Amino acid sequence: MFRLNLIFRQAATGTVVIVHTLGGYQETNEGWFAAEFRKAGFASLTYDSFAARKVDASQAGGAQPGDFASGVADAYAAPRSLAVNPMIEADQVAIIGISFGGEVTHLAAFESFRRSLAGEQRFGTFSSFYPAGVYAPWAEAGAYTGQPVLMLLGDRDDNLPLEKVNGFLRYEQAFNPSFLVQVRVYNGARHTWTVAGLGYP
Repeated sequence: MFRLNLIFRQAATGTVVIVHTLGGYQETNEGWFAAEFRKAGFASLTYDSFAARKVDASQAGGAQPGDFASGVADAYAAPRSLAVNPMIEADQVAIIGISFGGEVTHLAAFESFRRSLAGEQRFGTFSSFYPAGVYAPWAEAGAYTGQPVLMLLGDRDDNLPLEKVNGFLRYEQAFNPSFLVQVRVYNGARHTWTVAGLGYP
């Protein structure tokens, strides 16, 4: 299920877990990210939650709640599978996700999910590319793990309008004023802008 790509000629500066889009793992998207991280000296781990469960969410009208739950469980299974490799430093594992994977990555940044799925294990950072915008968790003090969270959004994303994400973050920050999710907005970018086959820049 998991594809671990290590840097053998040099010590990896860390490891990046990459969570796929609604279309499942694609060599031209998640594979491209993995290759770029390896060039920068990181080990990378990719996988396909949908293929492992014989799910075609893109043909089913979108991901279902169970798909997101399974996605978060798979995300926390990834560092457990890495822990047995002596070349991997457990405290140097980051997670990035794209669209469906961006939502999974954001959900994985909530302490309640981390605690129930991972015990003491933590991701070092979370980067969420144009998440799906489901936002199931409710706001409460200490909702996030406390590790840095970065959201990368497009201002032409019909799937996740900026007003929606800003409203959610204001709601969360009312309960967590000391922890700010960092947001970077790319002008002219649409949902799935990283997926080369869709023709978006």
